[in-house]
Amino acid sequence: MKNILRYGLLLMISLVFGLQSCDKKNSKTSHLDTADSIKESFQFTEIGRKEISVIKFPDYWNTQTYSDSEAPPMTKEAVYFEEKLNNLDYFDSVKGRMIETQFYNNFLTEKNQKIDSLFILDSISNKEISFVYIKSYKTENGEYDWPPTFHEIDLLIFSNSKFKKKVNIYSCQNYPFAVGLRLGYLNREGDLSVKEFDTDEEKTAFVKEEHIKIFKDGSTKTIYSIEKK
Repeated sequence: MKNILRYGLLLMISLVFGLQSCDKKNSKTSHLDTADSIKESFQFTEIGRKEISVIKFPDYWNTQTYSDSEAPPMTKEAVYFEEKLNNLDYFDSVKGRMIETQFYNNFLTEKNQKIDSLFILDSISNKEISFVYIKSYKTENGEYDWPPTFHEIDLLIFSNSKFKKKVNIYSCQNYPFAVGLRLGYLNREGDLSVKEFDTDEEKTAFVKEEHIKIFKDGSTKTIYSIEKK
């Protein structure tokens, strides 16, 4: 009888220690899974339209920018691509919070440019690296009948609150009789696909295509950049 009781007691102790051991293993495994998910959780804010990276444009197509009655009519193909380009222009659909601080002005303007208005679209961080998405309206003071205007969306990268780099995602440069358009699509993994176009009185030309990789440590790498001839 004593042997039976002793055996039963030993069995209970073994079960208790076995359960505690399993709990510790599960706890450790759960902790590792959580740590891995936190490590991989950083994502960029998606900007633009995915179709930008997949639609194939010709090198150029004829346009009637100013409705010139003497110009030849636009072909069906030209109308199709002009409509596609206009539909991909997402600038007006992106909303943000207007800011009045001049902190970002020096990072966004070039010579003879002035900021008309700024909007913060988003601000995200990965440890000491910060990514600030800015939408801006700018004007250039120059020798023109009317001042050229610029609509831009930029990603400003800061390290420990110090400015590191600017990556342009979208740009529309509106000069008299000419428009330069840069359409970019940034996905959550940091891949920026870009197509650039120039439009004058006669045609729209597809002038450049590039792919830029933005890393969560704030560095960037141009995967390819192709100038159209």
